[in-house]
Formats: sequence, structure tokens, C-alpha cells
Amino acid sequence: MGDGMPEVGDLVRDEALGENAVVTDIKAGQPLLRSVYGGGTPWIPEDPERVKLQARRGDWRLP
Repeated sequence: MGDGMPEVGDLVRDEALGENAVVTDIKAGQPLLRSVYGGGTPWIPEDPERVKLQARRGDWRLP
């Protein structure tokens, strides 16, 4: 994963899907992601190397 390993609560970009997401859990070294706006089904990214850290927990806000 680019720019450091994301942690729970971090804002990331799943470049394979072209979506921003929030890390909700880490399972066996894989981040579990959810939509920034909530709802929907959480997912494990198909290509963890294309998950890029955007902002650390507490450092980001929704517009």
C-alpha cells in the first residue's frame, strides 16, 4: 500500500475502483473498506497495492 500502511479510520483511495473509502478493519493484513458516506457493503480491495493513503484518522473531514 502506498504512502504508509493505512489504519482503522484512515481515508484511502482504492485506485482499482476509483473510489475514496474509509478503513473499517484490518483482517489478515488486508484493509476492509467502506464508502466514505456509509451504506453499502464493505469490501476487501482486489489489489491492496493500489490502495493509497489520503489522510490519517482525525485529519480529514467530509465536505
